[in-house]
Amino acid sequence: MELTGIRTSCPIADGGTIVGYDKNGRLRRWNSGTNSEVLFKQAFVKPVRPAFSAELMVFGGDSCLVIVNHNKPTVVNLGLKLKSITVTPGGVIYFTADENKESRLYTVSTKGRVQMVDKVKAAEQVCFGGDRLYITDKWGLSSWNGVLERDCILLGTSTYVLCGGNKDAMVFLHGTGGLSQVGAPDGAG
Repeated sequence: MELTGIRTSCPIADGGTIVGYDKNGRLRRWNSGTNSEVLFKQAFVKPVRPAFSAELMVFGGDSCLVIVNHNKPTVVNLGLKLKSITVTPGGVIYFTADENKESRLYTVSTKGRVQMVDKVKAAEQVCFGGDRLYITDKWGLSSWNGVLERDCILLGTSTYVLCGGNKDAMVFLHGTGGLSQVGAPDGAG
């Protein structure tokens, strides 16, 4: 990306290439760091980190979520302020968004049908690790695996799972299931 002279935000690896948003908020893919292609022409003022599975690519920002399934994009106008997204290995899409100044956890189908996860009332961020979806909510760390669970043990082979953070520190799970915290560089998280 240095060679292209294009700055990016929210970069993520996608099968050996790098995907992120250019300065105009359009999703791009960089191949070998030298050339790039625009994956979606719509620009986002406040893009969120994209998410991938074997079959899906999910990205967006502002109040818009884009689901690309077998190169066919579905644009979902949420009417909510999108905060974070994730896709499980099974292709289930979760996202957090602000509603009435509270952030909540939602799921969305590949056809664009949005449903709030009723048991989680104040989710701030989602990420997938091991065999479960981990979220941070107003009570701290939780796990969503069909039911809301507390003090869960990390399953699978993932070494670290980022759970969230603020301007001072970030919180993560490590492979033994323990919860750890580390300060963010320069106080910027």
